[in-house]
Amino acid sequence: MDLSALIARFRTLSGDHGVPALWPDAEVTAFLNEAEREAAERARLLYDKTTPAVVEIDLLPDVREYRLHPKIFDVEAIGLQRPGGDRRWPVCRADEGDMRWSVSRRPNLSGWAGFFFVYGDTDGTGTEGKHLVLDRKPQEAGGKLLLEVYRYPLTDLVDPDDEPEIGPRHHDALVHWALHVAYQTRDMEGSASARAQHHEGEFAK
Repeated sequence: MDLSALIARFRTLSGDHGVPALWPDAEVTAFLNEAEREAAERARLLYDKTTPAVVEIDLLPDVREYRLHPKIFDVEAIGLQRPGGDRRWPVCRADEGDMRWSVSRRPNLSGWAGFFFVYGDTDGTGTEGKHLVLDRKPQEAGGKLLLEVYRYPLTDLVDPDDEPEIGPRHHDALVHWALHVAYQTRDMEGSASARAQHHEGEFAK
């Protein structure tokens, strides 16, 4: 479904056909964009290892820490491509404590990173992303990190013919989340709380 169809479905299920509408199109669109981000994170729907702007990071000499694309909410794995090479070397995930242990007790003799950890948070709406830290600073320029990640949609729904990035089988669920949020914002004859809970349950199925 495109945005116009999603809004029409929202109006059908909510009975919001008045003029003016109880929830204007712009407000419903905001609810639907929130819904797609929520679905992408909860069900890990958007796996990406092929979008260069999202999953490729150029390594810089003497720099261990890199800011991730703001749409990334989890890093599944990374590989390291050394300068001038096409071979991908796996870099192991660790938490901060484990990586510090690896540096102090199991020195990395390769000259390249062997471990990484990720810290920080993002909701996919701003410019600030999580940060990735390597256990070893690159010794020269030209290397690259190649990530495998789960992320939020890259763009919001804006125009009537825009379609969600998540698969069509999940589009109905987006309307239920939008209704859940809508009923949280306005009390419909004292039944808003029950309706909000119902649609949250439908979204989670």
